[in-house]
Amino acid sequence: RLPGAPGTELIKLGEGKPVLIMTSYASLRSAVDSMKMGAVDYIAKPFDHDEMLQAVSRILRDRQTVKSLQDERSALAAKASSTDKGPAQNHNGEIGIIGSCAPMLDLYSKIRKVAPTDSNVLVQGESGTGKELVARALHNLSRRAKAPMISVNCAAIPESLIESELFGHEKGAFTGASAGRAGLVEAADGGTLFLDEIG
Repeated sequence: RLPGAPGTELIKLGEGKPVLIMTSYASLRSAVDSMKMGAVDYIAKPFDHDEMLQAVSRILRDRQTVKSLQDERSALAAKASSTDKGPAQNHNGEIGIIGSCAPMLDLYSKIRKVAPTDSNVLVQGESGTGKELVARALHNLSRRAKAPMISVNCAAIPESLIESELFGHEKGAFTGASAGRAGLVEAADGGTLFLDEIG
């Protein structure tokens, strides 16, 4: 709450930069509104110092991932325009994943088939094979593309806190819950919630 205007108005001034909202006036409605306006995360005060550092680290990591994807897309587009090798070279441009072998073309086909639906999707694969890239492609090709995609590393959340992280909690719901907090499911409403490391 800033003099003259709500603090969420500052999100618009970010010009595409990731915005982390930290507020003393937390509510489910303000969390959802902030995310819809473009904030990438929302923390209620008073917050744990480690929680803030984890949020900033996650934002920086996600930003680097997006930059890498953009660089890869640019390189792929440059390669496709400099060599005239037909549609296979350009086949996956809107998906943002590089590869033109038969299994990858099959993957692109499945992504295009599933993305328009509102189905829950289980993406399986070894560590480092690009499961989050597939999730991002599904989000970007879906009707929810303009809403936020929130990625959560479930392995980094203690089992005792996973429920409150996903679904939120009210003040005093458990020891240390000094303020109510919106859950990630609510924050991703209308968008995509990617639960990483669930196995």
